[in-house]
Amino acid sequence: MTLIRLPDDPIDNAKPTLTPPIGLWSIRECIHGTRVVDLNVEDPDTITDDIVGYSLHFPSQERHLRAVREFVTAKTEILGGPHGGLMKVDGVESYYGPGETYFLGKDVGFADLPYPRFSEEEMLPYWSEAKPFGLSPKTDRWMPVEFSRGCPNACRFCAMPSFWGKWQAKPLPVVASYLMWLSNRHEVREIIVLDDNISADRHYFMSMLGLFANHGITWSAPNGIYARTLLDPQVIVGLSRSHCHSISLPFETGCEASAEAMGIGKKRFTFGEAHMLVDWLKAEGIKTTGFFIIGYPGETEHDVKETLAFANALPLDARHIYFATPYRGTKLHEVCTVNNYIVHDERTATYKTPVISTPWLSRERLLELWKEDHDAALRRKA
Repeated sequence: MTLIRLPDDPIDNAKPTLTPPIGLWSIRECIHGTRVVDLNVEDPDTITDDIVGYSLHFPSQERHLRAVREFVTAKTEILGGPHGGLMKVDGVESYYGPGETYFLGKDVGFADLPYPRFSEEEMLPYWSEAKPFGLSPKTDRWMPVEFSRGCPNACRFCAMPSFWGKWQAKPLPVVASYLMWLSNRHEVREIIVLDDNISADRHYFMSMLGLFANHGITWSAPNGIYARTLLDPQVIVGLSRSHCHSISLPFETGCEASAEAMGIGKKRFTFGEAHMLVDWLKAEGIKTTGFFIIGYPGETEHDVKETLAFANALPLDARHIYFATPYRGTKLHEVCTVNNYIVHDERTATYKTPVISTPWLSRERLLELWKEDHDAALRRKA
C-alpha cells in the first residue's frame, strides 16, 4: 500500500511551510509495509501498488490530485483527509474520518493508536528547510506532534469535530514515552503542537506542561489552543515553566452577534478577558498571535469593523484576519450552499480569499474592509 501526501498550496502572502506527514506516518505504524510518499519533498516517476491512498486537506489540492493520478497505477484508489473524504471522483473511493479506522476495518480510539516512528533520513528534508508552519524554529531538531484529536466545541465553520469526532487525548504515560524516544533517538528539543485542543482539559494540560518542563523541551501551538483554560494564573505559571515560546489564540471574533452566528459558545472572549490574557502571556515572554474571522453570514459592515477594532486594540505580537470559508463538512458550507452565498470558486479558497457574498455584506465590500485594515496595519508597523 502507498499513501500519497499531495503538494501543499501556500496561503496567499503566507510564509511557505514544510512539515512531515505525521498523519500518514501514523497509518504506516498501524499497517506494516505501507509506503508514504510526500510530494512536497520527492517526485517519483510512477507509483504502482495494490492500494494507493491520497490525503487532501484543502480544496486547492484538487488540481494536484488530477496530475498525480496520471502516474499512478493501482487496483484500488482511496481519497481521505478533511477535504478528500467528501469528494466524489470516478474510480476512486472516498472515506471521511481517521485513516487508521478505515485501513484497520474498525473504530480505533486515538488513545489506542501508536505514535509514528521515523528514521533520521526521513526527517532531514524537513529539518534542512526549517519551515514548520512558517515559523522560525528555536532549534534545529523539532517535531510536530498530536496529543489529542477531536473537539468538544461545535463551531459552525470548522469540520474537525465531524471528521475526528469527540475529543480524545493520548494517555500521559504514552506521551512521556514518546517524548523520551524523540529526545534519545533524534535529539528533538522542540515540539510543535498540531492539535487545537491540547488545553481542552485543565488537568491534562497541566500534566502536559509538567512533561515539557521535565524533558527540557521548548514548544509552540501555531494552530491555536483552547484559550479559556489559560485564564488561570496557575496555568500561566505552568506555561512559563514549560518553556513555551509562542501560542496562537483563536479569538475568532470581537462581535457578540458574530460569535453567536458562528456558534463558538464558551470560546467567546470579552475584550477585557482577551486583553488580560495577552498581557499575562507577554509578561512571561510568550509571543501571541490572534486569529479572527470576518464575513460570516449574518455579519454586517458594523460587525466586521467591531472585530477589526477588537483585534487592533489587543497588544498581540501578530494578528491574522481571515475570511469565513465554506469548507465541505461544515455547517457554514451547508448554509452557503442552500442560500447560494458562494460566488467565487471555493476550490481556490485559502482563508485570505473571500468566496461568499451575503445580503448583509457583499464580497467586494468585505475585501475593501480587509484591505483598508491591512493597509492601516502596515502603516502602524512602519
